[in-house]
Amino acid sequence: MQTHARRALATFAVAATTGVLAFAVPGAAQADAGPSTVRITEWMYKNEATAGEFVELTNVGAAPVDLTGWSYAASGGGPGQVPLSAFGEVGAGESVVITEAPAATFRSQWGLDADVKIVGGVTHNIGRADDVEVYDAAGTLVDQLAYNDQGTGTVKGPRTDGVSGEPKTAAALGANDASQWRLSVAGDDDHAWAATVGGASDVGSPGTSRFGDGRDPRASDGGDGGDPGSGAGIDPHWADVRINEVSSDNGDTPVGDAIELVNTGASDVSITGWLQIDSGAAASATPFAAKLPDGTATTTIPAHGYVYFSSTKGLGSGGDGVKLYLPDGPGGTAGTLVDQVSYTAGQAGTDEGTDFGAGAFARCPDGTGDFTSVAFKSFGASNATACESPVTDPGAGGGSTLNCQPEAPRAPAPCPPPRSLPRPGPAART
Repeated sequence: MQTHARRALATFAVAATTGVLAFAVPGAAQADAGPSTVRITEWMYKNEATAGEFVELTNVGAAPVDLTGWSYAASGGGPGQVPLSAFGEVGAGESVVITEAPAATFRSQWGLDADVKIVGGVTHNIGRADDVEVYDAAGTLVDQLAYNDQGTGTVKGPRTDGVSGEPKTAAALGANDASQWRLSVAGDDDHAWAATVGGASDVGSPGTSRFGDGRDPRASDGGDGGDPGSGAGIDPHWADVRINEVSSDNGDTPVGDAIELVNTGASDVSITGWLQIDSGAAASATPFAAKLPDGTATTTIPAHGYVYFSSTKGLGSGGDGVKLYLPDGPGGTAGTLVDQVSYTAGQAGTDEGTDFGAGAFARCPDGTGDFTSVAFKSFGASNATACESPVTDPGAGGGSTLNCQPEAPRAPAPCPPPRSLPRPGPAART
C-alpha cells in the first residue's frame, strides 16, 4: 500500500498546487445526480494499517438497487477494476463496504454483524491523494470522489489516515467535492466508534450512514469493535463531551498547559476515571483531575457546562495534541477514544519559533465548531467572546483530529518538528 500511496501522490503533484484534478476515464460518462441512489458515504486511507482502509457505499434511496455488474475503481482505473456483484441487491438505506483487508478480518476488527456486506481483499488501494469511482453495470460513472488534503478548492478534503472521512451534510453526496467532507469523531451524528487493534485505534462507522438507515452495524455481542457506551460504569451520555479549548502556555490561566471540556448535552456526565494523553499512545494515557469554573474539584461535567484540567503529560508549544479516553479498556485502562485534537507550532499559545499571537486553540462555536487559534483564553466559560478575536496562523496543519503519535513505537504519521517559517501540510510518507 505504501508503494501505491507514493504513486498516487506523484499523480497528484500538479493537483496539489493547482487544486484542479483531471482523470482520463475511458468510455465513462460524467458522474451526476442521475437515477442512481448509490453514493460514496465514507472513506479511510491507511498508510500503516490496524484495520484495513475502506470505502463505504450507501443506497440513499427508497428502493433496493441491484449491484450485479457494478464495479469500483481507484486512481482513474475505470469500469471493471473491482467487481461489486457480490453485494447483490442493496436495500434502501443499506451501507456496504469495500476494503483492502480480508472481509472476515475487517468484520472482526470493527465488530460488525454478519449481515453487513463486505467486498474484501481489494488490491487497488487508495492513497493519501486519490480518486475513487463507482460504475453501474453499463459502465457509467455514477459517483466519484477526488481528494487531496494538500490540494486546494474542491479536492481539499480531510486527511483520513486512520480516521475516516464522512459528508458534512447531504449536499456532499454525489457532489465530488472533498471540501464538503469532515473527519469522523467517536460518538458523532454518524455514530462513529473506535476499532482498537494492536494498541492503536481507527475511528469510523463502516457499515452505517446517517444518510441511510442509520442502524448500528455492530454485532450484538459487541464483537472486537465493542459498543463504545457499554463499559461498566460508563456514563451513557459520554458522547456529549467534547474537547473545547487547549492552551500550551505554561502560565496559571487557569492552569498551565490547560485543556477544557464541554458537555454539549442536557444531562450531567460523569467523567470518573477518564484518561488523557497528549500525542502519545493510548497505553500511556493517565487519569486527570478536573475542576469546575470556580476551581472546585469535580468528577462530573454539568449539563451544558465546562470543566478544565492541566495536561498530565504537558503540551508542547511547537506542536502537540490531546486525546481523551473512556476507562473501558482492561482494568480501567484507556479504551474508547472520546475526542482528540492536534495543533502545530504557535496555534495553541506562545512558541519561541512561531508566535503569531495565539493564546489558545478553541472550538468556534463551542462543542461543535472547528478549532481555530484565538488571542484570548476562556477556560471554564463559553468560547463565544474569544472566537470574536481569531488570529491568523501563517503555517498549515492542525485540526480536530490527531494523526500523529510521536511517543508511540509505530506512529501513523510523524509529527512535524517546530519551525520558525511557515510550512505546508505534513509531508508524504514513503
